[in-house]
Amino acid sequence: IGFGRSMEETVNTNYFGPRRVNDAFGKHLKRPGGRIVNVSSASGPIFLQNLSDASLKGKLNQAWTIPGGLEELDTIARTIKGGNEYGASKALLNAYTFLYAKANKDLIINAITPGYIKTDLTTGSGASNPPSKGAVPPCWLMMDEDVAHQPTGRYYGSDCVRSPMDCYRGPGEEPYVNNDDLVEVSKN
Repeated sequence: IGFGRSMEETVNTNYFGPRRVNDAFGKHLKRPGGRIVNVSSASGPIFLQNLSDASLKGKLNQAWTIPGGLEELDTIARTIKGGNEYGASKALLNAYTFLYAKANKDLIINAITPGYIKTDLTTGSGASNPPSKGAVPPCWLMMDEDVAHQPTGRYYGSDCVRSPMDCYRGPGEEPYVNNDDLVEVSKN
């Protein structure tokens, strides 16, 4: 869900929702090589870009630094404050994507933004891309063979290019590069 909801309701849907689905169905995926695509948003990186709490920003941007892993991230999700509920929920989802990939190295788990798509959520806000265009990035992550040979736990932009989790990278801009956060997919 998007704007106009409480932080608790938005985080419950956009962070804990995918978490519950993955907890319930992840064990049934083909291993190795099964894929999970978390549909995120550029609002997550924009939230972190504008976040003044350096400690929280560091944890959500560099999830590998969260000592308590997924349990600590859940605690952060239950207590997070701020005025950008949607962005916060998507920043949490991106951090979760990395941690879940790290815990499930035999799966290919990534997050992606579909782009600024004209939907009920974006009515009146200037979005002009049709939903069919928004389906392309998640389908690419789910189906492209090259993705299977890349490290997992990453966040991608709507142009299917790796993007940072702490600031906006627009379509067509240079790919994000960081070798501190590599989670290699286990082939066995």
